[in-house]
Amino acid sequence: MVTLNIVRYSPEKKQYVTSTYRVPAKKGMTLLDALLYVRDNLDGTLTVRHSCRMGICGSCSVVANGRHVLACYTQLLDLGTDTITVTPLQNLPMIKDLVPDLKPFFEKYRPIKPYLIKPEDAMKKETEFIQMPEDLRKYWNNTLCIKCGLCYSACPVVKSNESFPGPAQVTTLYRFTVDSRDEGKEERLQHTGPWLCYYCGDCTISCPKGVEPAESIMSMRRHLITSYDWTGVSRLLYTSKKASALFTLGLAILTLLLVWFLHGPVVLDRVNLTSFAPIEIVHNGGIIYGVLLAALLLSNIARMYWFTVKKSVGDRRIPLSAYFRALKHLVTEFLAQAGYSKCASKRAWINHLILMWGYTSLFILFAILLPYTLVNEILPLNNPLRLAGYFGFTALTYATLYAIIGRLLKKEEHRKYSHHTDWMFLILLLLTSITGILIHIFIALNMPLATYIIFTIHLVFVVPLLAEVPFGKWAHLAYRPFALYFTQLKKEAGLP
Repeated sequence: MVTLNIVRYSPEKKQYVTSTYRVPAKKGMTLLDALLYVRDNLDGTLTVRHSCRMGICGSCSVVANGRHVLACYTQLLDLGTDTITVTPLQNLPMIKDLVPDLKPFFEKYRPIKPYLIKPEDAMKKETEFIQMPEDLRKYWNNTLCIKCGLCYSACPVVKSNESFPGPAQVTTLYRFTVDSRDEGKEERLQHTGPWLCYYCGDCTISCPKGVEPAESIMSMRRHLITSYDWTGVSRLLYTSKKASALFTLGLAILTLLLVWFLHGPVVLDRVNLTSFAPIEIVHNGGIIYGVLLAALLLSNIARMYWFTVKKSVGDRRIPLSAYFRALKHLVTEFLAQAGYSKCASKRAWINHLILMWGYTSLFILFAILLPYTLVNEILPLNNPLRLAGYFGFTALTYATLYAIIGRLLKKEEHRKYSHHTDWMFLILLLLTSITGILIHIFIALNMPLATYIIFTIHLVFVVPLLAEVPFGKWAHLAYRPFALYFTQLKKEAGLP
């Protein structure tokens, strides 16, 4: 016998009540069988939604002992306990007992336009739209979605941010975006939804069909980055491992050549880093490089604004004051990554913050404040700049190693899949951090030649790492806050 604790919504009382039943369990019996046994034999008032009993229609979605499952797909004995608590789907209004109102779930598909967008005259032709097998393979897995709503229920972002369409909806957006037959590419760029996801991974864990919506959302983001970037560099980096490697290698070689031709006198009787790397050359060169990268990133953000706001809003007017009111969303997201904290794993959020603030502190120290940190002798231990450097190194190294080990072990859902640009980014981060602390150590040990060599190697890693800002992984840190900002602007214009 199995004890079923069924958490039921009472429309009369407008609250949830729990009813307990004893059900005979046997091998081959599904959770849906148990629920129907209760309805047919113990309590005829129990309302359960179901249809195909084959895991195809998605009607019988429930939460069993905290797991989001299809009742007809779940063997009762596989739950591994004789006490089972069944609750209805979350993040949806309720009708009765275990039956949610799915209208809000399906309404969020409407802006996605889950169909091929083509010219009207093309749709009138009585011919099929031909597609090659290799094009179909790009999105085939996404077509397995049965619209059961389990990912929508499991997603903590859906609960905390009404502007997020939902994992299934963004997966559908990606499915049609990469469909070679679709001609609405620019129209599909109007959505900010993919950026509102924090890759908590609950959606993929709960999916009964293995659609992997979380990874599909990441793929959609990569597509958006390549679409915002007018230079085409992002597309090369994301679509070709060879191009990504050559881009990084090319910047590294260019850096070596610049150091070779522009370095100052090599003083070997003591460490004189400011002589080997003249501050006016290093600092001014860094400023020029930084301004160039910032200009590229801002131009891409401007294109993002054009697609997501201007093209969406059309002739609607957004009050000037709205641009200032919405700034709080941009600032708080950039500083705190608040949405990330809604994921069940707070550790992922904390490590993300550690990584961001470690990188930011080092960038401020050795880019903006370089005239004060490019020194020939170690600063006093109580010097704030030295302490900030230790913090940045520790934070960056810890968070990077945590991310690398997590991707190698693949135990956490958001670490299971890694794009080649993810690895390039993490490796450059780690090497930048290690060579940075080695410069500090060699200066302390008064090893001139070793200091100059490791400083050069450090620059070789730093330059391609910074190039990630407008084109690669670091761009996410900019696009997500601006996506929240632009989403608020669209709301001001009366758009969903």
